[in-house]
Amino acid sequence: MTVDVYEELRREALARIDGTGIDPESQLEEVRELLEVAVEDYQRRAHLGDGRSLADPRATVNRLVQSVTGRGPLSRLLDRRDVEEIFIEGDAVTYLEAGGVLRSADVPATEAENRQTIDQLISTSDRRLDASNPIAQARVLDGSARLTAVIPPVGDQLSATIRKYALRRQTLDALVGLDSLTPAAAAFLEAAMRASASVIISGPPGSGKTSFLSALIAAVPADYCIRSCEEVRELHVPLVPPSMARERSAFGIW
Repeated sequence: MTVDVYEELRREALARIDGTGIDPESQLEEVRELLEVAVEDYQRRAHLGDGRSLADPRATVNRLVQSVTGRGPLSRLLDRRDVEEIFIEGDAVTYLEAGGVLRSADVPATEAENRQTIDQLISTSDRRLDASNPIAQARVLDGSARLTAVIPPVGDQLSATIRKYALRRQTLDALVGLDSLTPAAAAFLEAAMRASASVIISGPPGSGKTSFLSALIAAVPADYCIRSCEEVRELHVPLVPPSMARERSAFGIW
């Protein structure tokens, strides 16, 4: 099934739903029945020579149901707890797993579907994404993720990133095990934390700043006081009794 054929079916399905007044979120069975009829009508026309027939009508119905009632091809990625970041460029979707592995989505998508999902997510906030406001940032998924999206004329196509917030419980030894640090570098950084050295961490999005800072915090002696200021909690800061704490360390992150 080509992208053009699928988009034709999706637009027709959305038009039919709008015409009936069915609520896609609460009337799933009615939506599926309507989509099955739409696919059957298309197959009938295709067999009469008006277009290419579908190789797997049932799979097409399932994909349309997911697109219309849920968050389209992004649904599974948004629901997976091991996916930390999702990158969208037009119809291309890639994601970053918790282990730091970048993969391509195995579910086909169109740019229109991805845009529909982005619009659904943004609609839950006080932001909007349209021609008059082609750049948007918002906290989505009940505040558990940050969405950044750009559309034309600022960009050539839809470009979006969805980053899920996750509490980091990292250590310097674990980073050595991942080959992110050498043993010598880890030993130096641990000594710097014990010496109350000032440290600034910087880098592009997704470079591992939060994980690295969490590992540094884990290396701070237990009787030091750590002050952490975060808009959304992502750092694991060990707690100790107030009687054991003394203020010795300060951190900055950009």
